[in-house]
Amino acid sequence: MDVAANGSEDLPQTRGVVLVVEDQAELRQAIGELLEEEGFRVELAGDGSQAIADASREEPDVVLMDLRLPGADGLEAVQQIKSLVPQAQFIVHSWYVDPATSKLMEDEGVYRFLAKGTASQSIVQAVEEALEHKRWLDAGST
Repeated sequence: MDVAANGSEDLPQTRGVVLVVEDQAELRQAIGELLEEEGFRVELAGDGSQAIADASREEPDVVLMDLRLPGADGLEAVQQIKSLVPQAQFIVHSWYVDPATSKLMEDEGVYRFLAKGTASQSIVQAVEEALEHKRWLDAGST
């Protein structure tokens, strides 16, 4: 890390903090690497309980979350993270999105649903749009 002449650290700029919550390690890692390559700071969690703990510490801008998770399930994790980080935007990334689940997640304020297997560029675009939505919300609350 570089230290500027005035003594302050010159920290690299990131586009935002994304918490990727996925119990499949290879998929979690691949999505994390994809988003890091796009300039996001990425935190990885393998289950709902870890996601809640990480969110309370890292205060992510966007949470990309599977629904079916060990520990706290996706819905429970969304509810708890929302209470900790109200402005965080959620993208549900799952094989299992039926109409009833979609409605429930919409009621919880989930920004977008993505089916697993979605193209990499679509994942990046969804995260970018969720981050832009968060910034719009933040600007309106000041």
